[in-house]
Amino acid sequence: MSKKDEIIRLWTECFGDSKEYAEMYFSRVYSDDDTLSIANNDGRIASSLQTRDFRMKFAGETVGLSYICGATTARRSRGRGYMSRLMLRALDRAVSKGNMMAALIPAHDWLYFFFERFGFSNVYLADRQCYTSFHPFATEKDYFELTDPYAPEVFDAFSSFEHRNPGGVLHSRRDFLNILDDLSFRKGGTFVVVGRDDAPIAAMAWAFDRGDFVQVNEILGIDSDARTGAMQALRRHYPDRQTTISAATSIREEWDASSAQKQPSPLSPKTTPDGNAQSGSTTPCSRTTTTHSASNADAPRSTTLTPADSTSMSTSPFSHASSSARPKSDQ
Repeated sequence: MSKKDEIIRLWTECFGDSKEYAEMYFSRVYSDDDTLSIANNDGRIASSLQTRDFRMKFAGETVGLSYICGATTARRSRGRGYMSRLMLRALDRAVSKGNMMAALIPAHDWLYFFFERFGFSNVYLADRQCYTSFHPFATEKDYFELTDPYAPEVFDAFSSFEHRNPGGVLHSRRDFLNILDDLSFRKGGTFVVVGRDDAPIAAMAWAFDRGDFVQVNEILGIDSDARTGAMQALRRHYPDRQTTISAATSIREEWDASSAQKQPSPLSPKTTPDGNAQSGSTTPCSRTTTTHSASNADAPRSTTLTPADSTSMSTSPFSHASSSARPKSDQ
């Protein structure tokens, strides 16, 4: 059995992903070179994690980020310290690559305590907004919805929005397409793109049907009216539904270069989550004890970061649907 086949076996055992998602992930995203693992005495892989390199906007600069994902140990092999050893190796790798930070998104709340041992702390907070089914999402301008989210210009706009975000991860075109495909595999997932007369692509948003309400995980746009236009489009997809926005950027705040400089940095060590809002943890990548997102596709973003060259700082800036590598870690 190849290394990839063993990782698929372990992934299937520990994560409840659909067959479609697993096939997409292991055909487009997975790489043996990015995967660290430990085997039992019988030679079978018992614990593994993957690291992916991203670029990230931080304090006005573009820095390297090591994203740790798919961290898991076979149930029968837990409690032996395998994941702790892999985490230290992952942080060493981040340092050797010159990355400033490492990030991850725990799959369960109790895992925050585990990753804190390696220097990770919560950093990303979301402006959680709740709207009744009667909220009109009124706009000053008229908006139309684009029908082809895979059009090249949609990614160009997405990339432009990301580069304006003072504390977000930068995704490639391939990452963006993976995000869209991941969304299509999930029941109740919706991605909308809207334009207006003066901007062919003015805003976009990701949403998931939670049964009794609609959760918006991310909303990006050129101004607050455009973001409200994206919410208006989502309302057409989900009429008469309560809506909760759990995103780093609200539909109210103006998000341009001048206002971004006035706002505090989204990366702040030891920040605590705001209720059900998405959060992240960060720690600098350094050789010591330890360390997103676009964005788990089916859960609020919860990120943990650690600096790569200091004693502890971890951050995860993944904000959208999935960041092309499922943000999860099931130690």
